[in-house]
Amino acid sequence: MAISSQDAGLSESAGGLVSTSGIVLAASRTGRYLSIVALLLILWLMRPQANPLVNLLYTGAAVGCLYFAFGRRESFRPLILYAVAFGTFAQLRSMADDTGLPAQFAYVVDMEERVFGVIPSAWLQERFYRPGVIGPLDGYLAVIYVSYFVVAHGVALLIWNKKRELFLLYAGALFLTLYAGLLTSFLLPTAPPWLAASDGYIEPVHRVMGNILAEINPGAQAEGATIVGVNDIAAMPSLHMATTVLVALAALRFAAPLRLAGVAYALSMGLSLVYLGEHYAVDVIAGALLAVAAWQLVPRLWPSRAASRLTAIAPLASAGERHAEESTAA
Repeated sequence: MAISSQDAGLSESAGGLVSTSGIVLAASRTGRYLSIVALLLILWLMRPQANPLVNLLYTGAAVGCLYFAFGRRESFRPLILYAVAFGTFAQLRSMADDTGLPAQFAYVVDMEERVFGVIPSAWLQERFYRPGVIGPLDGYLAVIYVSYFVVAHGVALLIWNKKRELFLLYAGALFLTLYAGLLTSFLLPTAPPWLAASDGYIEPVHRVMGNILAEINPGAQAEGATIVGVNDIAAMPSLHMATTVLVALAALRFAAPLRLAGVAYALSMGLSLVYLGEHYAVDVIAGALLAVAAWQLVPRLWPSRAASRLTAIAPLASAGERHAEESTAA
């Protein structure tokens, strides 16, 4: 059957419109993903930042990324509170070394020897660590250690998108844990194994992360605080371990592969912290217990109606986003 020139013109116009709308939709999604990546980078950069003005700018940039990724589609006030709470924590954490209280060495060494009979960091490094050589174990555990700075936030965004009813529990437990650990570090500043060893309190323990950075780039060790953190006397409890246990507890609410990944990640983090000389094993245990306690306590502190309202946002937001995408494609 012959096709008229008018019909052909309409088909070409429709095809061009669909093609254009598809490009716009793809660009929108790409921009959203890039804003999430930028957000995770900003939250990482907040961590060692001691300048209040710079930290405030980072917090504002984080809110901007959240708006671009989520705010035009749904209510994102809980995410703003998340960014502000973390920015405040990061700023306070940078002050933890300046309380004037003396760093504690002896009590944690005594606990470690009473519980384990040895210093596990020294025991592990004596058997598996070779200074000047970055082995597979060193590399794996270093990556696990550094991942802490973005994984907890990535999980928060995953929960916001996929399991909104879990967000208040996860975020509430995360910040209860962070601020409880911060308060402890203010009141009881505790030196980690590598620092205790350098001051002669225990047998030699290397700060493996600093050594790895120096091996990769001889000038990088001085910049290691960007990765390792700025306060060296906040070993007890281990917030690395605490937040990782919260990630594992959240993963238990998802399908089996994520559950297994969450548990494996927490176990790897515990080994990493001890092996790299950043925490005593008792710090790691204390961090895990703090996380479990916060996970159990938050549902008793948070009003149930607030959680119900947040949960109700999820289907409405999803429906709104689907409608927007359908309208764009129409």
